[in-house]
Amino acid sequence: TGGTATGGGTGGGTATGGGTGGGTGCLGCMTFLGTCADYANQNDLFCGANGSACANCQNLNKTCNLTTHTCQSPPPQWQLVATQYNHDALWALCAVAPGEAYFSGQRTAAFMHTTDTGVSFQEYYLAGNGGWAAASATTGGATTVYVAGVWGAQGVVTAVPHPWDGGSSPGPKYLEPAALSFNTVFTAGSDVYVAGGTSTSMMIVFKQTGATWTQATPSAAAAEVWDGWGASAGDYYVVTRNKALGHRASDGGYSELTLPGQGYSVWGTSPSRLYVAGPGGFVARVDGTVVTPLDAGLPAVTWNSLWAADDNNVFLVGRDSTCGRVGTWDGTSFKSRCLSPSNLVGVHGTSATDVWATDADGGIFHLGP
Repeated sequence: TGGTATGGGTGGGTATGGGTGGGTGCLGCMTFLGTCADYANQNDLFCGANGSACANCQNLNKTCNLTTHTCQSPPPQWQLVATQYNHDALWALCAVAPGEAYFSGQRTAAFMHTTDTGVSFQEYYLAGNGGWAAASATTGGATTVYVAGVWGAQGVVTAVPHPWDGGSSPGPKYLEPAALSFNTVFTAGSDVYVAGGTSTSMMIVFKQTGATWTQATPSAAAAEVWDGWGASAGDYYVVTRNKALGHRASDGGYSELTLPGQGYSVWGTSPSRLYVAGPGGFVARVDGTVVTPLDAGLPAVTWNSLWAADDNNVFLVGRDSTCGRVGTWDGTSFKSRCLSPSNLVGVHGTSATDVWATDADGGIFHLGP
C-alpha cells in the first residue's frame, strides 16, 4: 500500500501516472506529494483516476476540500498593500472597480489612485486640510469621484473625472462658506449630495445641480450630519450629531428616528434596511422604524465606518484601546480582529471579496484573493 504507485493502487504513495486503480483521493495526493497532469479533471476523487486528482489544486493556487474532493479558491485575506508616504490619516476612500480605489487624507489632503490592489499609486495634493469622505457617481456614461471635506473654515468638495491620470489637476473645486465642514458625500439615484455642519453644528446639505451646488438642507433638519446613504433620487438617510437617523423622502418630507447610540456611519442594503455604527461598540440594523441593536461584544470599540456588500457581509472598522479593529457581521454573528496598530478610519468595497480599509497612519489594506 505504500511505495511508488505508478498505475493507481490502494494506498497512495507517490502517484506519478494514471490507471484506474483508485488511490486515496485528495488527501493521499497531498500527503504523498502526488502529481497529476490532467488539469481538466482536477476534481477527480481518486489519485489514479485518469491520471489526475486534487493535488492539482496546489498548482492552481487553490485549496482542496477533503470532504467534497474539489478545488476551492482560498478565502480572501486582509493585506497591508501600501502606506501613504507622510502617514496621513486616510478618512476618505472610494472603491470604483475590483482592485481599483481612490483615497484622500486628512492633514495634507493627499489624493491617491490605485489600479492594481495597491502596487502602483498615483498621488496629487488637493488644496485643503481635510478629505473626510469620497463617493463616485456615473451620469451620462461618465464616472466622477467626489471628495468632500474642509478647507480652513469652509466646506469643500472636489470633483475628479475617472479614470484620473495621476498627473493633471484632479478636477474642479467648490467652496461653501456657509458650511464649516462637509463630512460626507453620497449618491441617491442620479443625485449627488454633500452634507455636514455649520459653525453652530446645524445640518447643512448641498445637492449638485448641473455644474453648481445648491442649498438643499431639509427644512426640519437639526444637528450636524456625520454620514449619509442614498436610496433613490431625492431619497436619502443621514446620521446626525443628536443620535438620530434622518430620512429625507422623495416627496421632500424629512423625519428623524432616535437611535439608542451615536451613529458615525450608515449604509443600506436596500431602501428598507440600513446599518448604523458608532462609539461605545454601537451597531444596529434599522428596518423602517424598527431598530435592532447588534451586539458585537466589543463595548470599548469606536466604529468609525461601515460598508455592506449585502446582509451577510457587513464590514466595520474602528479602534479600541489596543488596535485598529475590523469587524464583520454575517447576518447572525460578529467576528473581529486587530488589523492595524493605528486607528482604522475608513472602509469601502465593490463586493464581499474586494474590500478596502484605511488607518490613521496612512495604511491601506485590501481584502481580496
